[in-house]
Amino acid sequence: MAFGSTSIVALLAALFAAGLCGLVVLPRQSEPLRIGSITVGDRRTQLGASLLPLASRNREALQRPLAIVSKSHELLVYEKFLYTIAFSALWLVLGALLFANLWGPLAMAVAAGFLGWRLPEQKVKTEAENQRHAMRQAVTVYQELAAAAVAGGANTHAALTKAVDFGSGPQWVRLRSSVRTSLTSDKTLSEEIQSLANLYELAELENLATLLAVSEQGGVAQQSLEDMSTNQSKTAAQEALDVAEKNSSRLVIPIGLLFGSFALFMLFVVFDGLNQINI
Repeated sequence: MAFGSTSIVALLAALFAAGLCGLVVLPRQSEPLRIGSITVGDRRTQLGASLLPLASRNREALQRPLAIVSKSHELLVYEKFLYTIAFSALWLVLGALLFANLWGPLAMAVAAGFLGWRLPEQKVKTEAENQRHAMRQAVTVYQELAAAAVAGGANTHAALTKAVDFGSGPQWVRLRSSVRTSLTSDKTLSEEIQSLANLYELAELENLATLLAVSEQGGVAQQSLEDMSTNQSKTAAQEALDVAEKNSSRLVIPIGLLFGSFALFMLFVVFDGLNQINI
């Protein structure tokens, strides 16, 4: 191993890049829903479709996360190949600076390629989970608004139909779409909400669909909309605290790599300058 000044700089750059990668895969605020953004004429999607036979593994397991984030499997495959090539090329160059033989850079390139292959899939799963948390919060607020209308004398179905207009964000877009579909098609609002419950796998949506089904049939639900919204508000508040604590703990490693590599780089510059003066 040729461990000179160039090798030290390359190693520090690798640590800094690892810290950046750690920050990239951390959960973050969900992006706006990209409904209809993937078209048949998208060149990325067409290229991903041509590469699809090479990446058919885990396709069934990714169907629901991809549907939640409104991303096609073809685009995911395109991103996986792109990340694999980019990561492999970057770490191959870094390996060439660190190692005198060929096997070291190749091993680093293979490991980085595997990371690049897995990263887009992990990002989709993370974003889908963020979307699920956001939908749970949206449903809680949605039910609170409707409960206030019911307390004012409105019936449950009418209150839920009107309350959907007060929210903003991608989750509210889907809730509004469900309401509008129920008004312009043969499907009832309870069936539309049940479809969302199946997609997001949320008990809150499942309970709301059951409540709506009873209301549409003229019956009386065992649990009122007000009681349901109160219970779910408490649950959502506790889950938000848990997620915040979890995200804070995950920041420790990547931020430590970033600041640690920067501090080591500054020390290297200082000692290298002192060595040059002594020489």
